[in-house]
Amino acid sequence: MPFVNVKLHTVEKQGTHEHIPNVSVRLFNQWGSALLTMYDSGPTGVVETIVPTELGPFTARMFKIGYAWGPPVALDITEDSEWDLYGEKLKDPVSADPRVCVASGYFRDATNQPHVGIDLHFLPVFDPLLVDGNAVLKERTLVHSDEDGYIEIPLIRGAQYEVTIEGIDECTRRINVPDQFSCNLPDLLFAFVKTVLVVPNPAELAVGAALDLDVTVLASSGVPLDGTATSDVLWTLEQSVTNPVVGMNVLPDKITLTGLVPGAARLIPQRIDQSIISIPYQPLNLQSVPITVIP
Repeated sequence: MPFVNVKLHTVEKQGTHEHIPNVSVRLFNQWGSALLTMYDSGPTGVVETIVPTELGPFTARMFKIGYAWGPPVALDITEDSEWDLYGEKLKDPVSADPRVCVASGYFRDATNQPHVGIDLHFLPVFDPLLVDGNAVLKERTLVHSDEDGYIEIPLIRGAQYEVTIEGIDECTRRINVPDQFSCNLPDLLFAFVKTVLVVPNPAELAVGAALDLDVTVLASSGVPLDGTATSDVLWTLEQSVTNPVVGMNVLPDKITLTGLVPGAARLIPQRIDQSIISIPYQPLNLQSVPITVIP
């Protein structure tokens, strides 16, 4: 039974055909009636494997939430070869109303299957609200997931809502809706600090001088947090404890550094809330800010 080397690339159908990571790829017999083997394309979006030619031809079926893959792909593998398996990212629904953001997304259960029929109650944290002269009353809106675990709901941009998730010990979350046409609903419900920007970066100041750092913090939902977001971000300095080179004062709207002695240090932001776990792991985009104190 001869074996051949095969590379399977899971790639975007449109644009530059970038690789799609972490796609489930299953190989069946040519009639699609018997599963032969299955793979995960991993972070590179490439499956490298060895297959027996006597079991071919094959049909490949792909799966990843949020992508459409079309019908099974016929693979007549007779020699070492590479194949492209095309997926098309499903487009997020957008609102035609410039005051509304459409939040949508998928929910899974503990076995990673579609969570069907989960109920979400949205209660506005305003009473009342005038939008373009129209009264928006404080009333509860109920939505539930369909057979794919999918939920879609229009929300007022910039507004706050309390969301009760039935079935998760009656979990209640307070959300801030981003000022954009659409967003991912799970990111909105379980937002965490994702992006930190500090200007200037790197930072340099003289001994005895003060330097103000402008800070921008964004949640995974796309909502900017207020100022230095001290309730969500822990700001620390990495430097000698016995001979510090710089002092720091974290204010609500900025961070002020003061040069003490010549040397180097690092400003390090860290998430305070570590309870929300994202797979694959999404670290902060900014790990540290180099600081140099000159004479």
